[in-house]
Amino acid sequence: MAVLSSKDFEMKAIDEVKEHLVPLKYILDKVTLDIVVIENLKDVDDACEDLKRFNELSCDCEGIKLGRGGKLTLLQLATPDFKIYLFDILKLEAVPESLKEILESKSITKIMFDCRGDADSLYGEFGVRIANIYDLQLFEFMCRNAAGKPMRSNPSNPRMLRYVSFGC
Repeated sequence: MAVLSSKDFEMKAIDEVKEHLVPLKYILDKVTLDIVVIENLKDVDDACEDLKRFNELSCDCEGIKLGRGGKLTLLQLATPDFKIYLFDILKLEAVPESLKEILESKSITKIMFDCRGDADSLYGEFGVRIANIYDLQLFEFMCRNAAGKPMRSNPSNPRMLRYVSFGC
């Protein structure tokens, strides 16, 4: 396994984030992404002050075999105004308290897709009990099952419609 320099890590992380955003190209053509890599405690505190301004954040974790026995290496939080914070958990060596407060906050909604491995790693490695999650995998499942047929009922939480760029 090659060891990446800080700059190489940052470029790889940015490329990975952009890769996941390719389906949103029509939106990205109209907005500017502000991507911030966080590698020290001072930057964590500054980022968390900014993140606390929002009621909703998208969240994703990267790592090696996320879940029990895995290793969380990168935590991503994005704001509704397209500012993306990449927390380098390897360099930080922990989930700092200010970041833990945001993840455990019941007043900030964390929008995720299939959060099982992420939540398991956060709790198992760092004791973080992530709260107030909207898992879009459930919504995607409802839409996939309804393909070609009208849905019998509306999603259990219509707010979820704001987080997807397609309809059922």
